[in-house]
Amino acid sequence: MKPFEPQIIEAGEIRLGQYNNPDSKEYHCYLREGHKYHIFLVGDWVTNNTAEATDYDIEVRNPSTVVISTYTMSAGIPEQVANDEKHQYFVPSQTGDYRFKIYNDPKDSQGEDAAVFMIIEHLEMNTRYSKELIGKPNIGAEYPEGYKIGYEFNTSESEFLLHIEVPDPVPVEGIRGLDMYEARVFPMGNPSANIGYTIQEIELSKGELLHGDLLDTRGEAVAKENVLEESSYGEVYGGYNLDISGFSFPDMKISCETAGVDMIKKMRAPTGNSTDNVFYYLALLAEYFEGEIEFYLKTDYSPVNLTLINPPEVGYTNYTTLIKVESESTSEIRNMWIEYTRDNWKNVEEIELIDKDDYWLAALPLFDLHDEVKYRIHARDEIDNTGLIEGSFTVMNQVEIDFGVSGSVIQGGQTVKITGAATRPSINLKLNIEHGGTTNSINVQTDGDGVFTYDYLPTKIGEYDITLSYSGDEDYHSAISREKSFRVDKRKLELTTEIDTQPVKVERPMTITGKITPAVNGMEVEFIFVNPETSFTETVTTNREGMFSLTITPEVVGSWDMLPQLMVSELFDASQGSLNSFEVQKLTPIDIVAYQAMKFTEPPLLYVLIGVGVILVVVLQKTGALDRIRGLSDEDYDDEEEEEEPEQKNGGATAYKRRSAR
Repeated sequence: MKPFEPQIIEAGEIRLGQYNNPDSKEYHCYLREGHKYHIFLVGDWVTNNTAEATDYDIEVRNPSTVVISTYTMSAGIPEQVANDEKHQYFVPSQTGDYRFKIYNDPKDSQGEDAAVFMIIEHLEMNTRYSKELIGKPNIGAEYPEGYKIGYEFNTSESEFLLHIEVPDPVPVEGIRGLDMYEARVFPMGNPSANIGYTIQEIELSKGELLHGDLLDTRGEAVAKENVLEESSYGEVYGGYNLDISGFSFPDMKISCETAGVDMIKKMRAPTGNSTDNVFYYLALLAEYFEGEIEFYLKTDYSPVNLTLINPPEVGYTNYTTLIKVESESTSEIRNMWIEYTRDNWKNVEEIELIDKDDYWLAALPLFDLHDEVKYRIHARDEIDNTGLIEGSFTVMNQVEIDFGVSGSVIQGGQTVKITGAATRPSINLKLNIEHGGTTNSINVQTDGDGVFTYDYLPTKIGEYDITLSYSGDEDYHSAISREKSFRVDKRKLELTTEIDTQPVKVERPMTITGKITPAVNGMEVEFIFVNPETSFTETVTTNREGMFSLTITPEVVGSWDMLPQLMVSELFDASQGSLNSFEVQKLTPIDIVAYQAMKFTEPPLLYVLIGVGVILVVVLQKTGALDRIRGLSDEDYDDEEEEEEPEQKNGGATAYKRRSAR
């Protein structure tokens, strides 16, 4: 059987008995994968009196003859073969010959009533379809097998458009085109008018309508002559047929007079109530020659909505200009094209856009400097709804710029080297460095090769985003690079110190030197000193090599502790050096003499060794000081009576001066 031809089962043709009895009817039908078919069994056996009703069941086998489903509705209820989510339609999982075997249930059936088995492909509204039809090769020939096809569709709209594009003849190529005989539409079901049977919210046509009969809303038969002769015949359903000389509704058919003529007509529902969901059958019949028609049933006239994706404000010489377009439509976009002009539409060029799945792409050719280009983009969906969007751009020369940074992560105090280039030499650029919501723009200039370098010293930690920009001029358009980033982390510095003065004597200067690693210029190093009586701090600053020196004069004898440290800052973590303990010793008589001699004399100096390990500084002067010093001995000092008198110093630190009792 063909998937559009009703199969008539006469009363008593499928008798009661065992399953697989010889009277079971098996139909073979070639179905295509992914297509949607409405498959059902109706007829005289459909009744509300289920106790005395006929009960037919249907078994379905796939092209491999494997049983894939059985359908066993209760007696008197139409059978509907479906495998989709809503249990409305049958969608084959593979293309091939399917078998449908109809049984008369030996257990539940009480009759052998007449039935009609129907398989018909279901069409969606506002969707384009194609079908090859083969008519007679010439006048007087017989109609071949592929000259006709039937479909089902439904809509609640009061009007719909049937649009059929018929292939044209091309005589120079020997193509004769296709000459259609007729396209017919038959209203076949309306649950609101009690026409047909509703199963799973879709309508099954009554058996007599599949026979070609006509019914009104009262269920009474209507003569075809009345419909053909009267201008107003009321609400009538049925009449389905695919015979060349068969019946058709005068206002629901389109005829074709010659090959290649498209068939387009707006049709009205049989009822004036636009909320009724009416089910129709469509019959397409070819007369001469052959070809593939494209067709659709239309109720949606919404325009195609087009949106330009980042439309170019400028096109560049020596480069194609790319224009991207997004589309929004209730139906699939069929094609899109662009018209453009360089002389305000006096001359117009046109090219097709390329479908890139997520968007459509136009690649415009090269233009001259300062051309003003205007364009219009047209779109057409598969049911011929259209859309339009316009734009324009100016053509200029392009400067390409880019740059790189020396690292993605640096530490506080380090410099970032930024190296960039432009395709145009000796131009001014701006480095735009953003941090914490503030942008610092720095002017840089490329050299004769279009290259520049810049050393940037961050002053804060965190993320930095950099772009490079060019302001442009009359011929060259402005440009901006891609954004690049780097991060500044706090840095940990190592602090080392050393006491250069040994031994340390009270009231005598001592020097402490040190460095921080890595070297950082201008870092403040704080020293905490703790002696037997008090504590105090001193601060020094590092030089470019990260080195520093501190000189203090201790005024308290005893054990001292010294702790150097770097305080936490914007770029550096807090750091401490090693705790250093040292002794501040009393002055010896020789220390005192040497110090006094150095205060009141002038060079030349002579260093004389006195005792073991002691150096006496002797000043040779004409005054005879040498002789007086030689007249003294250590015992003279040891015999002196001494007493100490405290002296208060500034800042609360206490020191002591020795005073002789003599």
